[in-house]
Amino acid sequence: MNRDGFTELVGNMNGVKVREWKRKYFAAFNKMENALIEILAERKSAEYLEVRNATKIGYKKLAETIHQVLVPLAREQGSDTDEKFFHINYARSINKRLGIKPKSRDKLPVGKLYEVEKMQSMADVSIKGFAAKGEDFHKIYRSTDQALENYAQISLISQRFLN
Repeated sequence: MNRDGFTELVGNMNGVKVREWKRKYFAAFNKMENALIEILAERKSAEYLEVRNATKIGYKKLAETIHQVLVPLAREQGSDTDEKFFHINYARSINKRLGIKPKSRDKLPVGKLYEVEKMQSMADVSIKGFAAKGEDFHKIYRSTDQALENYAQISLISQRFLN
């Protein structure tokens, strides 16, 4: 129900309790409306656009590392897993730590976008580091996933974003 529908519905009702209820409703509706306006304004800000662009660049860098480092290593180790599977798993790992639903990054607040960018960079560096040590591609994923989990816990991401 929108504001107009509510106003029409209760506009003819009288009484002290109805007036109090109306005031509370309008206050809550206005608070929600202002929050949405702030979110929309944030998404148009230069900072938001810059950070969102950084996450896209970071994802491309991670995807390139998966393509150039991880997939060839997996092939050497006898895997015929589709490359897409690797991309999905690493993105899922990051999203899980931040409580992000698939395909919703364009709707994230700036603070969460910063964390996405950090985690993408961590995953990229982690894959390269473990691959350079000659680790098994399964172990690289587990170790990278654990590093992301450790970072999430240390930086208190769950308290800042998931509650």
